Amino acid sequence: MENLNNLNCPLCLKDSKKQEIFSNENVYVSVSALSFESTCRDSDNFAKGDGEFRLVQCLNCGYVFNANFSYLKIKKTYSDNSLYIQTQNFTTRLSRHIESIKDSIKSHAKDKDIFLEIAPGAGDLAFALSKESKKYYCIDPSKQSLKLGECDRVEHICGFFDSNLRDRIKDRVDFIIARHVLEHIDTPFLFVKNMVDFVENDGMIYIEVPNGENIFRFSRFIDIYYDHCGYYSCGVLVNLLDSFGCELVERVDYFNNQHIGLFFKKTNKRQSKKQDIVFYDDFLQKSIQNRITQINNLISKYDNVALYGGGGQSHSLLNCLDKNNILKIRKVFEVNKNKVGKYMMNTDFMLEFPNVSNLCGIDLLILVLPSHEEFVFKNEIMKFVEEEAFRGVLVKMAEAIECVSFKNWG
Repeated sequence: MENLNNLNCPLCLKDSKKQEIFSNENVYVSVSALSFESTCRDSDNFAKGDGEFRLVQCLNCGYVFNANFSYLKIKKTYSDNSLYIQTQNFTTRLSRHIESIKDSIKSHAKDKDIFLEIAPGAGDLAFALSKESKKYYCIDPSKQSLKLGECDRVEHICGFFDSNLRDRIKDRVDFIIARHVLEHIDTPFLFVKNMVDFVENDGMIYIEVPNGENIFRFSRFIDIYYDHCGYYSCGVLVNLLDSFGCELVERVDYFNNQHIGLFFKKTNKRQSKKQDIVFYDDFLQKSIQNRITQINNLISKYDNVALYGGGGQSHSLLNCLDKNNILKIRKVFEVNKNKVGKYMMNTDFMLEFPNVSNLCGIDLLILVLPSHEEFVFKNEIMKFVEEEAFRGVLVKMAEAIECVSFKNWG
């Protein structure tokens, strides 16, 4: 096993000491990918992936990253036409979230600002924000982003963001947006430096990422997955951007503090005091393992188990379950109708839309969508409870392994 202290941190580029946090083998390379075909339970790769996880923290800058991350594996998965990967918003709640982000961005922008959004994906924010902008550039290598070129005021560039982009964009860029991009970048120092170099002086940069501090505070192992090679706290990002002469203007929190959005202004000045950073020790590693043991012990007591939220973190949950417990899963529910009918990777678990009929007989229902947990509990699960469709035990995982029994409800 490689000596971690000889490994340069991808963020501060120093070969400082590292603290091990979490490791796992045979993990899914993407929790977002779904299959059009089922996998036999006798298969050697049933409920397994080909990724390897070794999560560590740099004890110099505080950055948490997967030391065993492979960009080639990610590229191979996302280029596989036999898989289904969908990222577009599909509920009114998510649409309202986009509107909220748009309003926050507009509050920091000038009327004549020219925007550049990096990796807009399906383009929900780009479509909303470009209507009120002078000009809006997008750069994304994915095929699904090509339709952005059909939108007024949007100039779409199919490719990757790097220093060579200046050859293709002759306009000044006043505002750069990078939402849920940075956690996928295995060279974050260079990526952020290129952003700062690209934006105009006094221009703005908006960065949105999962809140790593929140993930580790609650030992939420289902939010640790291969797609994300890096995990950020506010302090780590503020210190990094400060080193490039950018000042934090505002922080916004989304989904019960599970996502953070940071607005930076390029001032070419440095702050005299660094932000505080949480450094972890062996306790976090033990706490994560205790959570995994707890959910396995719980599942072992039931015969008819179902997962609610099968199109995402359910894959990272499978990576941490004993094989006997995996085989107890009878149903996997998903409210995104574009994903219904497809299979979790390397399994025979077909995603079903939840209804009164298919929820009957489930003894243990596990919510595996932490950022939407309370909303789903109040607006979806309780509806099935009131209709007497579900009378088992519900498990929440956002902040703890919390059980709610409806066996004698009503």
